[in-house]
Amino acid sequence: MLSKKDKDILKTSEKLEELSSDEEIRLIAESRAKYLSDYNSNIAGAEAKGVRKTEIRAIKGMLEINLSLEEIARVLNLSLDKIKELIKDNDL
Repeated sequence: MLSKKDKDILKTSEKLEELSSDEEIRLIAESRAKYLSDYNSNIAGAEAKGVRKTEIRAIKGMLEINLSLEEIARVLNLSLDKIKELIKDNDL
């Protein structure tokens, strides 16, 4: 099933094809399609950043109660290497 984002992109693409015979309208439609693509990309990046911040806060809290790195990895469903990387990169 297509996500809302995919449906919006498909709808925009179909509209672009319909309007492409008029150069000015085609350019406007291309600009809108690019805007939507950039917007969706920015949202996805922001979501990933939020997830990463949450993981870092969780790791910090678990380290404070002396959980082992293996336990932290298991709780967060991340690899031990990823836990070590996050600890190193964020001075935890």
